[in-house]
Amino acid sequence: MLFANNYYFDRLRREMDELFSGLAHSSEFPPVNLYTKENELVMTADIPGLEAEYLDINCKDNILTIRGERKPQELGENQSYIKCERSCGKFNRAFSLPKDIDSEKIEAKYKNGVLILRLPVAEAAKHKKIKVSGE
Repeated sequence: MLFANNYYFDRLRREMDELFSGLAHSSEFPPVNLYTKENELVMTADIPGLEAEYLDINCKDNILTIRGERKPQELGENQSYIKCERSCGKFNRAFSLPKDIDSEKIEAKYKNGVLILRLPVAEAAKHKKIKVSGE
């Protein structure tokens, strides 16, 4: 009898660990990469299972915000889940950008579940070589 109780307690602990680890990562959706390329920043975000019209992207005061909503998959009659791990619902992530961005020239593309943002660096933020003249 003691063996059976330990089994159920271990199983319960594992399930609770999975539950809380999922909550810890939920604010990190969508996962992104941000890198520099010449005179722009490029951000890629993995957002599978979402239609482009459910995305809302804004950039103000060097804060880039990505909002969206992934709709739940509707099951047909006489269907039920055995396992359901894909999250659905609204998400919102905001990023403080390391450089001033020309928000009028931002380009956004969404293909195969990946959002690609091209964020051009504002002219005022670009490095400028200053010529020194002699007397």
